[in-house]
Amino acid sequence: MTNASLRVVEGWDDVPLPEATDDDPVPDLSPLLDPERLADLRRLGLRTAPPVAPLERLCRLAAGVLEADAASVTIVEDVQTTVAMHDLCLPGDGVTVPLDESFCARAMVTGETLSIPEAQRHPWVRHTAAARSLRVVGYLSIPLVLSSGHALGALCVFSDAPRSWTTHDERLLADLAATTATELELRVAAVDLAASLAETHAAHERLSHAATHDALTGLANRVRLADEVADALADDGDLAVLYIDLDGFKDVNDTHGHATGDALLVEVAGRLRAAAGHDAALARLGGDEFAAMLPGTSPAQATRTAERIRAALCEPFEAGGRSLEIGASLGVATSATPGPGPVDADALLVAADSAMFQAKRDGRRRVVRFDETLRAAEERRRGVHESLRRAIAAGRVDVVLQPDFDLRTGRVRGVEALARLRGADVGSIGPGEFFPAAAELGLLGELGGLVLDRLAAVRRAWAGVPWLATPTLWVNASADELTDRMLPERLVALADEPGAPLGVEVTEEVLADADAVDVLHTLRGAGVSVAVDDFGTGYSSFAALHRLPFDLLKIDRSFVRALDEDATLRTLVASVLGLADALGVDAVAEGVETDGELAALRDLGCPRAAGYLLSRPLPDGTALRSLLARGTDHPALTAIG
Repeated sequence: MTNASLRVVEGWDDVPLPEATDDDPVPDLSPLLDPERLADLRRLGLRTAPPVAPLERLCRLAAGVLEADAASVTIVEDVQTTVAMHDLCLPGDGVTVPLDESFCARAMVTGETLSIPEAQRHPWVRHTAAARSLRVVGYLSIPLVLSSGHALGALCVFSDAPRSWTTHDERLLADLAATTATELELRVAAVDLAASLAETHAAHERLSHAATHDALTGLANRVRLADEVADALADDGDLAVLYIDLDGFKDVNDTHGHATGDALLVEVAGRLRAAAGHDAALARLGGDEFAAMLPGTSPAQATRTAERIRAALCEPFEAGGRSLEIGASLGVATSATPGPGPVDADALLVAADSAMFQAKRDGRRRVVRFDETLRAAEERRRGVHESLRRAIAAGRVDVVLQPDFDLRTGRVRGVEALARLRGADVGSIGPGEFFPAAAELGLLGELGGLVLDRLAAVRRAWAGVPWLATPTLWVNASADELTDRMLPERLVALADEPGAPLGVEVTEEVLADADAVDVLHTLRGAGVSVAVDDFGTGYSSFAALHRLPFDLLKIDRSFVRALDEDATLRTLVASVLGLADALGVDAVAEGVETDGELAALRDLGCPRAAGYLLSRPLPDGTALRSLLARGTDHPALTAIG
């Protein structure tokens, strides 16, 4: 061979072209434009990638094994592109050849080995100016076919002198083409694997983001926030956590619908980002509760940031095409807050939550910082919760009976059933603690069920006793208990059984719940009396009282205390008594503890009273039965009994 490689030769275009014959048709190249074949090529990415080293080695091997002057690997899309070569010098940008001038393309449409001993005498040269621009004389190529059946290109060898290619040459090239096709398959597999890994990584990132972020607002969720707080605590720097609860959000949902509520939450998230600062880690904990973690923040700085957030959230919002006003209550807890044990993420979140609830109790739209007083209250609350859970699970709920008396006859007119817990782990727990705790824990139904069990036992103890006036047994109920249906159904069932009459006591807040009021109508129709408890401490209106079917007004003890010394209180109690008389219902004053209070009530014409002065709560139905049999021992009542 006279040259180390095939090179451009000046004057090649002067070589006479062979005469055209009937054997010189332009082949149909349209099969090469098959979309699936082109898709396989695009997956390889060879056209835009640099030469592939394994393909270069295969070209060198092909040239050596077949004792050729050069070799190449080409791919064919809309043009022929040389992607690997050995000892082949191409002119200018001659790495690509138009499709209709490509020997490889013509070979690929035949699907067979293309053997050309002397290219300049071959009729195809007439149509392939690119071939004439190289010193290509002998040419042998075979299509590179993948397992999919698609031919992607060709493996070619060249000589710079005429050469008759033998069957042995063709077999050798076929073996090398198979190896080359395998190399391309591996590249396709590698490309697919890389794409799959990239998609898997992207999917993992999406799943990870979804698992740690709120879909609506894009903020972190509780899990992600706890992790970030834990990481920040590990750095031993100052740290604050803000717990944020929206005020009035439920009204937005109830009045304008959840779509407007969702739009409002998105706007809230935007204001939180603006007000909390760039370093804050924000989270939506659920519903209308949010949180912020402020690294490197002192207690004073945290409180100022909380006030800024509160002010931002109290400004009117535009959401769902409406102008809406809500507010926010915030609790602040910091890693600098002293306390027993190590500070961890859970402890900080619980502390901030407790401070937020205190802000709610203080009147809403406030910022409260967690301190030792709140810490003690939180420990007490947790203790009450745990004691209540255990007491209810073990049935350690007693009922004491508080009688009220007719101030004209001295007889017992009603008996209120009051729940008491036995064996509490944190000492004495009064109703003012365990009823709110039962509501928070969702245990009001279980607690009410135990109270009704005890009440049914009292009625059985009285069965068959021919008293002239059996008192009404009263049980307290919240709006949640009434709408849960368990308590109403059991009351109706008890009322159908022989025994003392039954009544249910509700506070004025129940009047705002239309569903609960409907249940009260049903109960009254079934023979269960209704009383409004703690009257005067709620926000009931005359219109609400008119709608509520009730039989008794219970005057709260706050109006009775020092009634004999306070003229204003006497005026208020007189007004309540006048209201009861106008409505045609009875009234009872609670919490009577002194002779002066009792005398003042009698002077005002109050028909009934209850309190420690007249009788402390009685432990069981037997003690009450004894009282009913003998009457009260108080002189103020025995004198008129």
